[in-house]
Amino acid sequence: MHPDIEQLLKLQEVDEHLLELERSKEYLPEIIANVRKEVEDAATLVTETGQRLEDASVKSRQLEGELKQAQEGLAKYQTQMASIKTNREYDALTGEIDSTKERIGFIEDEIILTLNEIDELTTALEESKKRHEVLGQSNTEQLANLEKEMNSVEEKVQAKLDERSNITVRVTKSTLSIYERVRRGRGSPVVVALKKNACGACFKAQPPQRIQELRKGLTVINCDNCGRFLMLLNGDES
Repeated sequence: MHPDIEQLLKLQEVDEHLLELERSKEYLPEIIANVRKEVEDAATLVTETGQRLEDASVKSRQLEGELKQAQEGLAKYQTQMASIKTNREYDALTGEIDSTKERIGFIEDEIILTLNEIDELTTALEESKKRHEVLGQSNTEQLANLEKEMNSVEEKVQAKLDERSNITVRVTKSTLSIYERVRRGRGSPVVVALKKNACGACFKAQPPQRIQELRKGLTVINCDNCGRFLMLLNGDES
């Protein structure tokens, strides 16, 4: 294998690492934001469920008060029945009693529904608190690791750039120029292995003379179709 190709393979690996590091600058902040939002959403759920439980409790107390007032009114009307003297008074009082009984039945139904809601919300509040606690613990550790990784990205990038510089000085300028041009235009990989006498990237068949030159390893060989550098794996083009 030509020395330039050996260096280009190292360079290609470094460039892949650099590309991944650049991608991490984009996705790590998004992951961190999602992890934080998950905890915030869990906290919001606790607050909202707690408020709903409080509202239901207030409603229950109000209904109990209304029920007591209605029951007292009914007792009053029933007591008055003993002192009525006319049919008109009887009909009017009977109407009030029936209306009050209907009101009492409605309030009692509302109380049952509200008490059921309180039971459900009490359970939901306990579950949401537990979930928030668990997320708070697990996500705090996850956030610490993610932020640590995020903070180390620039250091890793600089280390790879230094490694890249040490490699590029060992590559012929013309070869390096072609590498950079192909990488910008075609993307990675720039150096590909020959497969069944064809370029491993664009699959263009290579002439026998070029394959012989690859075997000798005396010069760098580019695919005349895509421009990528060609190489043989263990001297075998298959």
